[in-house]
Amino acid sequence: MRNYFGAVRAVEVTAEMVDGYIKEKLGEEYKPASVNRGTQLLRQGFALAVERRHLHSIPSIRHLDEKDNVRQGFFEDWEFRAVESNLPDYLRDYSHFAYRTGWRKSSIANLRWEHYDGTSVRLPGKDWKNGEPQQVMLDTDLADLIERRQKARAVKTKAGVILADLIFHHDGNPIVDYRKAWKTACKLAGCPGKLFHDFCRTAIRNLDRAGISQTVAMKACGRKTTSIYQRYNIVNEQDMLTAMEKQHAYLTAKAKEEVKRQPIQMTARVQ
Repeated sequence: MRNYFGAVRAVEVTAEMVDGYIKEKLGEEYKPASVNRGTQLLRQGFALAVERRHLHSIPSIRHLDEKDNVRQGFFEDWEFRAVESNLPDYLRDYSHFAYRTGWRKSSIANLRWEHYDGTSVRLPGKDWKNGEPQQVMLDTDLADLIERRQKARAVKTKAGVILADLIFHHDGNPIVDYRKAWKTACKLAGCPGKLFHDFCRTAIRNLDRAGISQTVAMKACGRKTTSIYQRYNIVNEQDMLTAMEKQHAYLTAKAKEEVKRQPIQMTARVQ
């Protein structure tokens, strides 16, 4: 928003100018919800200016329909492995951490070495959406990942070798815009259209399938409400087939029990 409107005086912002911003972002494949978050911020800024009597009115700011914007994608393990292998080196561990934890990309990008205590990674509440501090305990896989990041901490610069403060970085710099690299990796992996945010749903789904309780899974992924957990716990066709097979096995066992209880009356019907 600052890049687009930053050089424009507030009194010069028009509805047509806002429409131009919306059109540009949709052309860059931003989703309606993402565009709306930006225009919502703009609207709030104008409302504050009017409240403080710096402006007399708010320009008409269009709100996009989000009803078809519910994201339901997730990664099967083989899909993630394929995408991971096609990512540039600086994005592999970054994506792997997201795949395992379900953490948001901005929170992962803010992780610093001061947040690592040897057995876990702790993120301050200011860097998390709901304002609560988060923690991830490191199993063998994640401990190996952190060890790789420690080895990648030393960065060569013109002034010499420096140690990066960020756990995940690109030549010592924060990881910011990687959409092109991500899109290319997904295409090469045969998984076009996959979103980084799919890791949020994937991590919760995998924890659920591994038999982890809902309370622990929500805490591990930093999700606060049950509704969010249920929305992310996506069911696919294989899950539905497994459900029907289990139902069939249950009914078959039930029928056999009935035969044992009432062998004369039930035999003919079961056959």
